[in-house]
Amino acid sequence: MKSSPKHPNLREKLALLYSSALNPGISRDADLARALGISRQAIGKWIQGTSTSQGDKIPHNKSQLVGELFSIPAAWFALPFSDFESLIKEKILNQDGKQSFASSVKHVDISTSTMPSTETQLHGRRNEIGFLEAALEDEKIKLVQIVGFAGIGKSSVVNSWLEIVKQAHTHSVNKIFAWSFDWQSAALDERSSTEHFLQSALEWFGDSNSRQYSSWTKATRLAALVSDQPTIFILDAIESLIPSPNYNEDKINDPSVMLLIRELSSSMNGLCLITSRTKVSELDNESNPGCRTMEVKQLETPASVSLLKNKSIKGTDDELAYLATRVGNHPLSLNLLAGYLTTAYSGEISKLEDTEQFFGRVTAELIPDHIMAKYLDWFKQRSELAILHLLALASHKVKLSTLKDLSGRLAGSTILSTLKCDGDADWLFVVHKLEEAGLLSIEKQELDEVIDCHPIVKGFLSNYLRETFSEEWQQGHSALFDLLQNENPSPPKSIEEFENCFQIVRHGCLAGRFVESFQFYSQTIKQGHPYISPHGSHKLDLDCLRLFFEQPWTRPLSSLPLEAQFYLISCVATNLIHLGNIEDALQPGMIAINGLMQAGEWDKAANALAPMTSALFCKGDLDGAEKAIALGKQCTEKLANPIVDAGLEVYLGYIAYLRGDFTQAQAIFEKAFAVHSLESPPAPVTVPIFSYFHTSVLTEVVDPKLGLERALLAFEWRETHAWQSKLDTGILLALDHVALGYAYLRNGELTLARNQIDEGVKIFEATNNWVYLPHGLEFRGRLHYANKDLDLALEDFEHAVEISRYTGARLIEFNTLLDLTRLQIDMDDIESAVDSLNKAIALLDVNVYKFRNDEIEQLSAQLGID
Repeated sequence: MKSSPKHPNLREKLALLYSSALNPGISRDADLARALGISRQAIGKWIQGTSTSQGDKIPHNKSQLVGELFSIPAAWFALPFSDFESLIKEKILNQDGKQSFASSVKHVDISTSTMPSTETQLHGRRNEIGFLEAALEDEKIKLVQIVGFAGIGKSSVVNSWLEIVKQAHTHSVNKIFAWSFDWQSAALDERSSTEHFLQSALEWFGDSNSRQYSSWTKATRLAALVSDQPTIFILDAIESLIPSPNYNEDKINDPSVMLLIRELSSSMNGLCLITSRTKVSELDNESNPGCRTMEVKQLETPASVSLLKNKSIKGTDDELAYLATRVGNHPLSLNLLAGYLTTAYSGEISKLEDTEQFFGRVTAELIPDHIMAKYLDWFKQRSELAILHLLALASHKVKLSTLKDLSGRLAGSTILSTLKCDGDADWLFVVHKLEEAGLLSIEKQELDEVIDCHPIVKGFLSNYLRETFSEEWQQGHSALFDLLQNENPSPPKSIEEFENCFQIVRHGCLAGRFVESFQFYSQTIKQGHPYISPHGSHKLDLDCLRLFFEQPWTRPLSSLPLEAQFYLISCVATNLIHLGNIEDALQPGMIAINGLMQAGEWDKAANALAPMTSALFCKGDLDGAEKAIALGKQCTEKLANPIVDAGLEVYLGYIAYLRGDFTQAQAIFEKAFAVHSLESPPAPVTVPIFSYFHTSVLTEVVDPKLGLERALLAFEWRETHAWQSKLDTGILLALDHVALGYAYLRNGELTLARNQIDEGVKIFEATNNWVYLPHGLEFRGRLHYANKDLDLALEDFEHAVEISRYTGARLIEFNTLLDLTRLQIDMDDIESAVDSLNKAIALLDVNVYKFRNDEIEQLSAQLGID
C-alpha cells in the first residue's frame, strides 16, 4: 500500500513562500537551490518525484534548512495546505507591525540564471564578502576581478554576496545581471558565445533594437545602459575568452568584450565583477585606478570544519580538522570528500579506515584526483563506474541518449563490463545516484537529460581512462568519431554545424586517427582550401586547429604529412589575420608559404599568399605586400595557370591605386578582368576570384556606374553558379556586399546601399572577422553621412578607428580618420577634426600612399594646417 506524501502540495507551499517575501532573496526554485547548495533540478524532484521515489517530500537533511531560510518550523511542511497557508498569512501579518514584509522590500531587477549553482551558505569567506561590500560602497572602485584556482570557490563567493545584497535593502542598486561564460560556452547557438551574451544582456537591459548592430556597437550600447543606473554586473568564468597559456595568456581575445570591460572599468555606476582563473593584465590597479583584484585562496581550517559539519559529516572537531588540513582546505576537495564519506560511510568518519592510510602520501593539490580514485574503487562492481567511463569520453555536456548510443557501440568493452542498465529507468536511477554523490549534475532538456560535471572531475575521469585503459580510451573516441561523422556527413552550413564538426575532429585526434581527422577537417569542414566558408567562424576554426599542433602555431603534429602540416599553418595564419591578430599571423604565414613552395605545392602556396597579402595591405606594409606578390609570381611561373596569375594582378593593381597611379591601376585590373570574365575557366580554379579591389577602384576614381556593374557581376556569378564563384568564402561575400553597397551609395540609391552594407557587416560579425569589420563600419558611416545622420556616422567612424587600432589595420584606420575629419568639420568640431587629420597623416607615409593626397590637401586647407 502506497504511503501518504510527507509534505502534501509541496509545489503550492513553496510558491506561497516565494510570494510571501519571508525571505526576499528567495523568489523561485533557483534561488532556493542556490541557498541550499543543490541543483535546481533537485527541488523539482522533491515536488515531482523520480522513477525511484515519490514526490512531495523534502529530504530529511534539508527540511530543517528550508524552514530556517523562511523562519518557519520544518514541521509546517507536513500540514495540509489550508493549515500551512493560514499559518504563513498569520506570520506575515504579525511581522513588522502587522504590515506585509514585502511592502518594505526595495525592488531590484535580477537576472542570474546562467550562474553556476553553488552553496550560498558560505564558510570562511568573511574577508572576501567584506571586500565586495566595501567595493560596492566605494564610488572610486568600478570593477573587481576575482582570481583563483579552479574549485577554490570564486562563483560561490559571488553568489553568497549577491544573496546578502538582495536582502540588505540599504544599497542603491536597481539591477543585478550575471552571465557565466562557462555556461554559455557549452551551448550551441547560431551566433558566437560573446554575440549571444551581448544580445541577451542588451535585451534584458531594455534595448531590443540592436540586433543589426556590430558587436563593437553592442558593447558600447551595453556599457552605456549598464552605467545608466546603479547596477551590479557580473561576468563569470571570463577565462573562457582567454586563449591557452601559449598564446597571449592574460589577454581577452574578444575585442567587443574587452571594450565593454574597459568602458565599465571607468564609467560603472555600481560595481562590475569578473571571475577568472587567470588575471587579466589590462585590469590591474596600476594601469586602471578604478579596478581592484581580489584573490580567493584556500579556506582556514575552522571554516573547513564548519563546511564538513554542514555536509552532515560526523566526527570530533579534531577529526574534522585533520581531514580539512589534509585536503589543503580546498573547497572542491572538501565537497568531494564529504560526498564520498556520505556515499561510502553514511558520513561517519569513525567508519573510515585509518585516515593516514586513506590519504597515503598524496599531496593536497592531488586530493581531488585521490578522492575520485576512491570513488572509482567504491563503484568498481557497479553500473556507476561504467557510466563514469562513458562521461570521460564525452564532451563537456552530454545527453543521456548519447551515452546510451555510445555504450551500444562499445558493447563488450572492458570499460563497460560493470554496466547493468537494461532500460531507461535503470539508466536514470544510476545517474541520479551519481548526482547525489556530487559527481555530476543533471538538467532536463526537452525529452532528454543533459549531464555535466565540474571540469576538475571531468579532467580526472579523462586522464584516468586514458592512462588506465589506453586502448579502450582510443576505441571510445574512435567510436564517437565514426558515430558523429555519420550524423554530420555534409559540409557545415551554420555555426552549430561547425561546432559539431569540430567535436568530431577532436574525437578523431584523441583516437589517434590524426590523418583521418585532418581529411575530415580539410575536405568536409574546409572543402580543400585554407579559408572558411561563408557560414563559418574564424574563432571556432582556430580553436579546432589547436588539436593538430604540438606547439601553436609553428609546429604541427609530426605524424601528419608535410603537405598537411603546411596547410594547417596556412589555415592558422588566415584565421589570425581575420581575428585581428595581424602581427601574430605573419610568422606562421611565411612558414606555410615557404614550406609549400619547397614541397612544390604551388597552388596551395598561392592560396596561402592571398590572405597574407591582404593582411600586409591592412597593416600598411606595401613593401611587404610587394615581396609576397613576388613569391606568388614564382608560383605562377611553375603553375602556368592564368587564373592564379590574374589573381596576383589584382593585388598589383591595388598597389598601383594606393600609390596614386590610377591609370596604371585601371590597366592592370582590366588585364585581370579579361581572364576572370571568360565564359569558361582557362585553367583549374584553385584560388578564389577577388572582385572587391577592382569594384572599389572603379567606384571611387573611375565611374560609379561601372563600379556598380562590376559589383553586380560578382553576385551574378554566385546566382548562376559560374566558375568564378566556385571557391567562395565568408570574407569575399562580405566584402562584395560592402562594395555593392558603396556602389549603390555613389549612384544615389541609398536604400539599396543600406541593405548591402548591413549584410556585409553582419557577415563580418558572424565570422568573427575583426580585421575587415571596421571596413564595413567605415562604409556604413559613409552611408549615415550621406543620409545626414551625423551622430550615427560619428559612432561608426569612431568604432572603426578603435577596432583598427586594436588589430593593427593601419590602412583602414587611415581611411576612416580622413572620413572622420570631414564629418567633424561638418559638425563644427574643428579641434577634433584637426586631431583626426594629424593622426591620419602621421599614420601612413603620404609620399607612398598617394591615393587620398588631394583630399588631405583640401582638408588641410579647410583647417588651416600647413
